[in-house]
Amino acid sequence: MNLAELKKAVEKTLVEEYGLKRLNSGAKGQHEASLEYAMLMLNGGAELPFRTRLMAKIQNNIQNDRFAVTEWVTKDNLEKKEKRADIAILDQSDSKKIPSSVIELKSNFLSQAGQVKGRFFNDVEKWFFPDCKVGSKFFLYWVTEVIRLDHKNFLKSYVLATPKADQKFDVIQEALNEVAASYDLKSEPPIEYSVETSYPFAKTAFKTRFYFYGTD
Repeated sequence: MNLAELKKAVEKTLVEEYGLKRLNSGAKGQHEASLEYAMLMLNGGAELPFRTRLMAKIQNNIQNDRFAVTEWVTKDNLEKKEKRADIAILDQSDSKKIPSSVIELKSNFLSQAGQVKGRFFNDVEKWFFPDCKVGSKFFLYWVTEVIRLDHKNFLKSYVLATPKADQKFDVIQEALNEVAASYDLKSEPPIEYSVETSYPFAKTAFKTRFYFYGTD
């Protein structure tokens, strides 16, 4: 798997599992989101359920002698700490069970822009210890901007519309790029979906932007 293939797997997950329209469909403006996608993105903690759907897409794309697993664990012998990957791709014939790829997923709301750099840095740093034998390392980060939500007090306090949203997205992009440059990570252009939903109240609108970084 390479970075472009990870991006395609994410796009397939969004289109086939959550019913979003493809970016090249020619549709303009906001699209109606499925209830599941709206609940996933507006309640926080999106990584775990999204990871399950994404793993299935990845498994469909890799060869039969490889398989995707979650919560794969190895140990940093220098620091004596366990390293746990959100997703790892393993070769069935590899007796040492060293992944050809590991994938980390993180999400935040735009109102939490100040947390993005630190969380991304922690995920990247985790897989650059001296005796790390895993192959490619990939990092998927997405940020949700609430555009319109009349009754935001029904959800968590940080689920709210953010003033100067474009500036905050610029800050996030710069922060992610800074971390990526420190570890010589490559990137794919981000993808973005802007949707309207009736959850939790009519005419709720939000945008989700997905970022992709990796060593290959």
